[in-house]
Amino acid sequence: MKQYNKSILPNGITVISESLHYYNSVVISLWVESGSRWEKKGQEGYSHLVEHMLFKGTVNRTGKQIISEIEKLGGEINAFTTREHTCFSVSVLSRDYRKALEILCDIYLNSSIREENLELEKSVIINELLSIDDDPEELLLDKVYEYTFGSSGLGLPILGNKNSIESCSVNKLHEFYREHYKPGNMVFIASGNIVHDEIIACVAEFVKGSGNNAKSKPSGDNPVTGNSFNVLPKKLELVHCGLAFASVPFNDPRKHMEILLNSMLGEGMNSILFQEIRENRGLAYNIFSDIAFYKGVSILIIYFSCEKKDIATAAENVVHELENLCGNFIGTDKLGEYREQVKGSMKIEADNLESRMHTIAKEHFYLGRNIELSEYYRDFDSISMKDMRDFTANTINIKKANCVILGQISKKDHEKISEVLRV
Repeated sequence: MKQYNKSILPNGITVISESLHYYNSVVISLWVESGSRWEKKGQEGYSHLVEHMLFKGTVNRTGKQIISEIEKLGGEINAFTTREHTCFSVSVLSRDYRKALEILCDIYLNSSIREENLELEKSVIINELLSIDDDPEELLLDKVYEYTFGSSGLGLPILGNKNSIESCSVNKLHEFYREHYKPGNMVFIASGNIVHDEIIACVAEFVKGSGNNAKSKPSGDNPVTGNSFNVLPKKLELVHCGLAFASVPFNDPRKHMEILLNSMLGEGMNSILFQEIRENRGLAYNIFSDIAFYKGVSILIIYFSCEKKDIATAAENVVHELENLCGNFIGTDKLGEYREQVKGSMKIEADNLESRMHTIAKEHFYLGRNIELSEYYRDFDSISMKDMRDFTANTINIKKANCVILGQISKKDHEKISEVLRV
């Protein structure tokens, strides 16, 4: 039996399944191409608000019933919004897959967005917005995106802003929902102990009609500012710093080099920055790097936090390690260690159904096809030392960096960091 299957229904909905019959459970998700990148001026935060509202009830169920019907089965139901997508997912035993699909379709088709529920949820999201102001790491990362991608959709915060949320009405949200929640924008993904034809039959039964296959379009392109330094004064115990580099998208063959570079820089405790900045110099407790892929672009972010007195020294040492890596690249043996680390991590993630579901979604939206683990391995193994060295020097070139600092720093430290960043 074929493990990976993909079908497009007559109404435009895509259904993807991965049949893994050695599991007892299944993760079924509904992905919608609706996120902050797709929002127009005045709609900031609408994708996230719709996600909240679809859990408030349908014409068939109350919000409480939606949750209790899944949890009574021992399952879980959840949702999240990113800059490009909204996802509703359900984890259940394989025997209960039909119920999971029926509830997901009910949420999609029959949600009742009522005035009283909207006002209640707007209050919840305003509190969520305020909580980000109390979370320096989250606030900093939002600002990193803003200064890296400017006014384009990718630069917008997922939660929106207080004005856009407070001014949202039922009619505005219905209009946004109708524009984005079209069959052509919808993808059902199932991973676990399931049969593809059964999933197809259920979706076809629960979602009838020809639908509108038209897809939404991004609100803007991907302008990247490059080589900027912004300090956002805020009274905090620590100073928080984010250093961002725009890079290649997921459909670029060089993505494997970016994934490998991220592992080398700061993905774990064995990384260069963790070992040098924290372990060897004691300049920061929390330091890491991460990458996020989007259509047409990706972003590699280095984050660290430290005491105010150490911020200039920490920033100088981080930049030194980046420039040292570009100029004196690691040896063949060390590169091989990081390569095996990445491959091993991917294999461990493949044991988790939710991780597999996320991988399937990423491959679908950015490549349009499934990639076997063996293909990833071949691509990582084919990376030459020269190609990796050249990619690293081009990607983490400090002249292309966007740096954001959140906290209070002295004029002297500001000048020193500006000099280090060459701005």
